[in-house]
Amino acid sequence: MVMTSTALRSALLLLASCATGGCTNTADLGGGTSGSGGESEVGVTTDIGSSTGSSAEASTTGLAESSETGDTANESSGGSTTTGTEVPEGGLGPQGFGYIELSEIDGRTFAFDDFDGDGTTDILVQRRQQGEWNLRTFSGQGDGTFVPMVEQSLSGWEWELKTGDFNGDGAVDVAAFDGYSGNSFELALGDGAGGFAESETIPFEGFYGFGVVPFRYDDDPALDLFIPGGHSEGELIVRGLPEGGFEEATGVAGIGCYVSDAVGADLDGDGLDEVMASGSCNQVPETFGMAVYAHGPDGFAPGEALLGSDGPVIEGGDLVAVDVDADGHLDIVTPTLQGLYVLRGDGTGALTQPVRWPHAEGFGGGLLRRLVALVSADDQVVFVEALEDGVGDALLFAPDPAAAAPLEADLVLTELAVQGRVLRAEDFDGDERPDLVVMIGESNEGVYRGHLGIWLSGG
Repeated sequence: MVMTSTALRSALLLLASCATGGCTNTADLGGGTSGSGGESEVGVTTDIGSSTGSSAEASTTGLAESSETGDTANESSGGSTTTGTEVPEGGLGPQGFGYIELSEIDGRTFAFDDFDGDGTTDILVQRRQQGEWNLRTFSGQGDGTFVPMVEQSLSGWEWELKTGDFNGDGAVDVAAFDGYSGNSFELALGDGAGGFAESETIPFEGFYGFGVVPFRYDDDPALDLFIPGGHSEGELIVRGLPEGGFEEATGVAGIGCYVSDAVGADLDGDGLDEVMASGSCNQVPETFGMAVYAHGPDGFAPGEALLGSDGPVIEGGDLVAVDVDADGHLDIVTPTLQGLYVLRGDGTGALTQPVRWPHAEGFGGGLLRRLVALVSADDQVVFVEALEDGVGDALLFAPDPAAAAPLEADLVLTELAVQGRVLRAEDFDGDERPDLVVMIGESNEGVYRGHLGIWLSGG
């Protein structure tokens, strides 16, 4: 499957900010949405290999994170983050990727977006210091290097971060959701220079389930939120308002017992997003179930069920929006225990029933829920599949180069050693190809924290 079109790369980049549910109109890779936003995941979110950076005098910023008990962090100002790490064996080097390890960008949760408005992807780091949550932004230089910007404390923050312009002023904001439940979230408005106003609590009636999705629900400039509900409780739409704040949550029909993953993307090109959501019931089902939420006569509602019986599927596996067949339309891809499911789009907002794209080796072991789409050096769309919350080996799925057309031959599977926990994909080096971000660290009392490594598509 040789991919050479700029349109395909743009479609890929449209996805980046969605691996666990929320992308928007800025370049981002892992799922899809149309607005502006990167995100994080259970102490995670997304980022970037060997720097082609313009900063020859890369200095260590000394951003050693304080311990969870509140040790003082040692910091120095200025300078870009360290670069020039050797490409580790067993990773993405054979696919033309370089590697950089950002040992100074260390924390518990990360988010990625253009926080300073300069057109490049930045990094937001969430850390706990002296009993308080601390946020620090690093400005991306467009070459795989980063410069420290703003650091500030925000109270009441934990776990999952979602980014986007929620009030339509052109600056990227950040919303934080506490764990997997609650009837409120925290919102901090961005100042357009990498900093944020003091956060405010936004209440809503409902229960936060698995994976909030920032998406474009209406045509005003403020981004909106799709919030999965609890078990059999339906889902919620929370509209961002251009004048600031959010409208009262509106309930929409649910699917399955609960939403296990969701992603937003504009499937029909009308400027508004559909939301693709898969449902489950606390099991590894034999049948994959998904529905497309879209505007229609009955409001924003799920369409007919899209069911795949050629599984079994991985409950909670990532949904990735990507043009896998190079026809100019976004498709949806998700992992199964025996390859990938592909739901092909035709540009009208409709998706086909799932078709399994198998690999001859069969099941590789473990519930590899994380799925990220990349572009190899020879312009092929390839997929990295890894454990969602674990660390260790990952799998690379690539189309058979001998295939006459996309999806006409089994996937070729290669085992990878990616040096950490796979987070997501973003374009950090400005080559319009997604880079793969991993988190390298350790777990302490069930909490994983560490620093970032980036596999750079530009080498």
